[in-house]
Amino acid sequence: MHLLVLRRCQKNYKIIILFALLIFINCSQQEKNSIKISSASSLSSLLDSISLVLNKEYSLDCINTFGASGILANQIINNVKSDIFISADYDIAQKVKSDLKIKNELKLLCSGSIAIFSRDLFLFDSTYQFLLNDSIKRIIIPNIKTSPYGKRIHQLFKTKGIEEKLSKKIVYAESAQKVFHLYLNTDNCIAITAHSLKNKLKETDYKTFIPLDNPDLKIDYYYLRLNNSKNAILLDSLFQNKAFDKLIKNSGLN
Repeated sequence: MHLLVLRRCQKNYKIIILFALLIFINCSQQEKNSIKISSASSLSSLLDSISLVLNKEYSLDCINTFGASGILANQIINNVKSDIFISADYDIAQKVKSDLKIKNELKLLCSGSIAIFSRDLFLFDSTYQFLLNDSIKRIIIPNIKTSPYGKRIHQLFKTKGIEEKLSKKIVYAESAQKVFHLYLNTDNCIAITAHSLKNKLKETDYKTFIPLDNPDLKIDYYYLRLNNSKNAILLDSLFQNKAFDKLIKNSGLN
């Protein structure tokens, strides 16, 4: 009787070991066929499209993390694992490269611009005095401390001499993408954020859309390959060979 119980236990033990081994192999394969990308949230629409292409053509799963460039940089410096870092600020990406002593070079991926969104109709003027209109109660922009878009918009207000006059209207979102979370839940407001995020909104979410194509407001995106893994090298090569140029243009980037 005891011998029979022992044999059954041994058999069950072998089944458990085999099951655990299969799980380990499956997880290893998933890890092997994936790439972790930490990207400025303003490129979320573009990265969603690129992820579909990589999955379809290369059987590669993208694990995308989006946020303000400054916040992502701090996470990477503090050992959050990633394969590719895409920043909307050269200096932020350079700090990651320097702090982690990465030998790979920073490379330009694309350039973006700023746009104004509103659920109301209004006339645009290049002095931006229309922002002082009493009908606009809130102006939602990205955080100026962590988002390059926020810094650029804030500098625009300063250059136009309306920074102090707008101070009571301005509401800061954590990142360029999260501007829309506040925008869609706030009355009598406008959003000023990345043009490339337009695809995140439905056409019914805005009546006014104004792209600001001034070269002084351009945002350059740089990427840094954080390691020499096979999939990181593959994506780096695809970026350099301009494999996603059509997707970039379709996202309001260049």
